[in-house]
Amino acid sequence: MCSGTDVDLDAIWAAGGGEAWVAGKGGTLLHWDGRSWNPVASGTSHGLHAIRGSSTHDVWVVGDSGTFLRWNGIQ
Repeated sequence: MCSGTDVDLDAIWAAGGGEAWVAGKGGTLLHWDGRSWNPVASGTSHGLHAIRGSSTHDVWVVGDSGTFLRWNGIQ
């Protein structure tokens, strides 16, 4: 399965229901919806290095320079 990016990806988290998230260099954030990888605007150009969640609508990402992001299913 191709992510569609040539950017280094540093972190992955698999959610329930066949969904997954990956994060990486330059603020790259991608979401797997069970069929394809889709870019998600992270709002940062900092490297993202860790990603975890408690559900598909509660995902947390951390990275360089104190970057701290949360996806709540909408933003």
